[in-house]
Amino acid sequence: MLHKAFIFLFLLLLSNLSYSQQDSTKFVEPPKRAVYFEALGTALFYSVNYDQVFYRYKRLSLSGRLGLSYYPKNLVNNYSSASVPVEVNLMIGKGKYFEVGLAGLFHRNFKKDDPSNILIASLRLGYRNQKANGLMYRIGFTPLLPVFESDENRLTGGDYIAILPWVGFGVGYAF
Repeated sequence: MLHKAFIFLFLLLLSNLSYSQQDSTKFVEPPKRAVYFEALGTALFYSVNYDQVFYRYKRLSLSGRLGLSYYPKNLVNNYSSASVPVEVNLMIGKGKYFEVGLAGLFHRNFKKDDPSNILIASLRLGYRNQKANGLMYRIGFTPLLPVFESDENRLTGGDYIAILPWVGFGVGYAF
């Protein structure tokens, strides 16, 4: 009888060990969504963003981003303004990514007598760390190219095209 009890306990322990080994080797897919704050970057000074991975194949992921920033009236500018960055990124990796992306920024100045619109294109070359649910951060080189301005070509400098070398730093939560 005691012999059967030892065999039963041994088999129970063995099955429990094999079960826990299966759990520890299980692959956890990186999250597909993130909410984050970006300083500088595509939205010029700051933005609050939502990012969604909409296609994933092996080590390649395609994501889209939509953000918003608002600049209230202040001492320098006697008007408020808002920006909406929209971006598409190709990410290479799993959890730790190299990013290549294209973005557009729609910026609106709410001047009382003369509101203006600005459209800026941007490229992203960067690094993103977005593992299982939790902290997400990214850093990137995001040169800006003004494409259109409805207010006397202030950003483009008149007859020439100005490319502004720029960087962005983002931190947030992935889920």
